[in-house]
Amino acid sequence: MKKTLLLGLLALAGFSANAQIADGSEAPDFSGTDVVTQEEISLQAYLDEGKTVVVYMSAAWCGPCWSFHNTHYLSDIYHAYGPEGSDEIAVIYIESDWRTPEGEIFGEDLPQDLPSGIPAPPAPLGDWTEGTPYPIINNDNVGAEYDIPGYPTMFAICPQGVGEPGIVTEIERGTPAELTQFINGACTQLEGVENWAKIEAGDARYCESTGDINFNLTSFGSNVTSATIDLKKNGTVVDTQTFTVELGLFEAQTVAFENVELDGSAEYQVELTQVNGETPVATIPENLASENFTVVPNASVDSYQNIKVTIHTDEWANEMKAYILDSSGNIVWNTPNYTAADNEQTFEYVVTLEDIDCYMVAMTDSYGDGWTYNESGPDVPHGIIFETADGATTLFESDGDFAGQVFIQEATFKTNGQLDAEKFNTDEFSIYPNPSTGIFNFATQSVVDVTVIDVTGKTVHTQKGINNGDTMNLSQLQPGVYIAKVTGENTAEKTLKLVIK
Repeated sequence: MKKTLLLGLLALAGFSANAQIADGSEAPDFSGTDVVTQEEISLQAYLDEGKTVVVYMSAAWCGPCWSFHNTHYLSDIYHAYGPEGSDEIAVIYIESDWRTPEGEIFGEDLPQDLPSGIPAPPAPLGDWTEGTPYPIINNDNVGAEYDIPGYPTMFAICPQGVGEPGIVTEIERGTPAELTQFINGACTQLEGVENWAKIEAGDARYCESTGDINFNLTSFGSNVTSATIDLKKNGTVVDTQTFTVELGLFEAQTVAFENVELDGSAEYQVELTQVNGETPVATIPENLASENFTVVPNASVDSYQNIKVTIHTDEWANEMKAYILDSSGNIVWNTPNYTAADNEQTFEYVVTLEDIDCYMVAMTDSYGDGWTYNESGPDVPHGIIFETADGATTLFESDGDFAGQVFIQEATFKTNGQLDAEKFNTDEFSIYPNPSTGIFNFATQSVVDVTVIDVTGKTVHTQKGINNGDTMNLSQLQPGVYIAKVTGENTAEKTLKLVIK
């Protein structure tokens, strides 16, 4: 889905560290027990099999680590090149903070008996075993042995031969395609497999009762040029299409079943049945069929073009940002870059949106712990409120308690082409149709005067004494956007956007 791609684009911000162990050094050996399978995991054992080993050192409380974990990029690498794919690499996740008990890997906030003067780390951010197909071990010593300066830190360790230590190279976090490049640069070229792709879709909100059901298609092997997909509703295939795509290794594309009549009570699923005209690789069935997902038609709240945004920052305002995105995913407004001086403050903005559209909102936190941090400051509100400029309608509200670095809500509000003014009751007045070819009709309970202004600020039309049922002819004007200033009998004013087609 488009939303999934947006999340991926914003998910890699945050803390980044450069390892102290020199690239090209012999990698210190380590071992541990997989916390899920209880299998003994050994770096040297993997190297003796001739596998490149990707080692990811993290901490259960680390925000950027948690955000990267939730991208599942390492899982994609493991699926493509691990034992269910070309079987060229191994991936090991290490909880390497010595202060963190093993149970916190499962999201348990456990009491800790630490030496006097050593503060306990923050609480774990979740269950790290969920969605993790590769081994996870708890090792309190390996971070010091590799002399890592912080979390997260990742290495590619290249085999040299049976019984020989591996050669270590630090690599950065990145998308699966970038990780492949990093691994190739550190060790030998990965080969992968053919006719392999992954399909993903998730719950979605819509402004209308019909819409496109989007899904992401990602190449997991060599190039993908076509994919045949079933759309299922309550387990029954309701549509099948073959999509032409151009996907290189780990490239993703958003594809859609278009103009679907949406059923808010149904469960949907998309299933991949062919890749490049062949039966796809099926060693990981969940790559071939999405999880069941639901849709919410007519989910948006109606809004004027001008809205008020209220931001309550937490103690790390410089990590926070809010966005409004249009229906194509383009950012049309965002908050400024806050500084430490803005911690635990309240900011208000009035935003005027130019287009009649269905908008989504996004909140980001570069560290990955939401907008709720309040350790030493006063107990003040945190979060965000979007509302109409008169405060009469709340469009979206959040206390900032979201997991990871990004929260996005689709189809949050839909603008109606009118600019709101507190003193003018919209129930008493409207201009229609809008857009029109230039002829506008009036529905009004009182006599009004109208002044029409073009985008340069020039007055192009005035009309006084307008009654209910009267019309205004602007067909002599060029197609485009104009502003109508409407004044009522009691001098109340309203500003409307008019669109001439």
